[in-house]
Amino acid sequence: MIEKATCIDSNKKREIEYYPAKAVRKEMDSLPERRRDKFLVDLNLIAHNQAPTCQVTHLNDIGNGVTELKINGRPAFRCIFYTKEDGKVYVLHATEKTTNGSDRQLKNVVAQRYKQLRSDLKEVA
Repeated sequence: MIEKATCIDSNKKREIEYYPAKAVRKEMDSLPERRRDKFLVDLNLIAHNQAPTCQVTHLNDIGNGVTELKINGRPAFRCIFYTKEDGKVYVLHATEKTTNGSDRQLKNVVAQRYKQLRSDLKEVA
């Protein structure tokens, strides 16, 4: 259910995992290569406790530690991740943003995945 992504540096501080693995892998693979690579570089920076290059928004209305990486433009792209559990970066969603303003469908998907991740992490503990 959870899949690890490749990290640039073997001395990483945190692991990057896709949750749910199959869905997020498919979403990442569907992004244009340039956009996907930018998100992967930023996720690796975050894994090393460094600031990402993309614009960042904290989605505290979904959950503490849920953050959105933004690549604006036409089209715009989003990558949402969670960082508050066991030293890992969990990528919850990656997509092309299709609306101006708030995207309810995107937030619903992220909220559902976040809730399931928290549930799965509690079961493991």
